Amino acid sequence: MKKIILVSIVIGLYNIAFTQTLPPENIVKRVFENGTVLSSPVSTYKGHNFDVSLSEYDPFLLGVYYNENPEWDPKNPARTYKNPVVITGITYVRFTENNGQIKKGDPVTSSNIAGLAMKATEPGIILGVALEDAGESGDLLKIRVFIQYVR
Repeated sequence: MKKIILVSIVIGLYNIAFTQTLPPENIVKRVFENGTVLSSPVSTYKGHNFDVSLSEYDPFLLGVYYNENPEWDPKNPARTYKNPVVITGITYVRFTENNGQIKKGDPVTSSNIAGLAMKATEPGIILGVALEDAGESGDLLKIRVFIQYVR
């Protein structure tokens, strides 16, 4: 019986400490440049535990910051706040061609330049796949985000 109570207490404390999300009025708006590659050591954007990716093939890739709703109303954050972190789907990402020119269909991953994606040429975590050749949309590259490990 004591073990069950102790386990229940531990689970309850874990839930309080790690799974709570901030109410809308307590959200601190973090702003990055659109298309910035993000990383999170806890694999979530809840609680805003994420930052700019800083390494190639980042094992903690989270997604891409892309805010389509730049208007922010601090008096009514629940109505104007839309999470601008794209973790799956189609979006635009900032990129570098340090690892070669990116062509349609190429896998893309994080680079060692803060917040930029690059062509993936070796096994590791990828951010997704390029949907166009680099340069067609200016400084941003259209990609389908689906974070996974590739060999």
